[in-house]
Amino acid sequence: MESAHAEAANRLSTATSPPYAWGCNGRTISSRAGTDHWLRVEATPDDRASTRLPHEGITGAENLPDAVPRPRLHATVRWTKDGWTYDADLISYILQPVISQNTPELLTDPDLTDGWWDELHQALEVLAGVATERETVRTLWMRRSFPLFLGIDAPDHIERATGHGDLHWANLTGDPLTVMDWERWGSVPVGFDAGLLHAATASASPRSQPAYGTSSPTSSTLRPDGSGNSPRSANCSSPSPAANTPTSPKPS
Repeated sequence: MESAHAEAANRLSTATSPPYAWGCNGRTISSRAGTDHWLRVEATPDDRASTRLPHEGITGAENLPDAVPRPRLHATVRWTKDGWTYDADLISYILQPVISQNTPELLTDPDLTDGWWDELHQALEVLAGVATERETVRTLWMRRSFPLFLGIDAPDHIERATGHGDLHWANLTGDPLTVMDWERWGSVPVGFDAGLLHAATASASPRSQPAYGTSSPTSSTLRPDGSGNSPRSANCSSPSPAANTPTSPKPS
């Protein structure tokens, strides 16, 4: 993977250096590129590599409204070698670190402001109104998962909205807010993002747990409850351009 990362840097005419951030069972490798960019390379077996559609994933995220704070994509390249397909993305480097660098879960109090929660809520509301044909959370998966994990049938009607699909604390920076990892965004059940973030908060101390209101059916909502007890204060996540967390193993 290090050689693939070097190949990507050469193809995109940029310079990189360790340390590397590893993710997704060693099939993604990332590092800072120059002073302003982050280079991420993902390896996929040729028989599982699908076409990257321009309106989906990180390329499609370029067309999202500016009210959704995210790293911007500057260049991308794909090549194949020895049975593997490599996708390299050169994106903006975000100076503000992610809230949880080593796990999707919230482990410590990040001291987030009411303004931060308002901005996250607005971003999710705007995102919910974006048209998409991609079904990130599939209905068939829900039909199987509800009985398996909850012991009940899935609802006959599942209301949907466009969501991030992988919203957790390793994909959110502190103030100023940036939402990372746009590989999975698409159609999700209403409240899915809020539920995922809440699940990633379950192990935190009571003081660190956010209070979820109910004024928005889309985000559930992700903001403090205004009672004076507002928080002071997340599948396979991509290494974030605001995190630098080496993991292993890595494929050859």
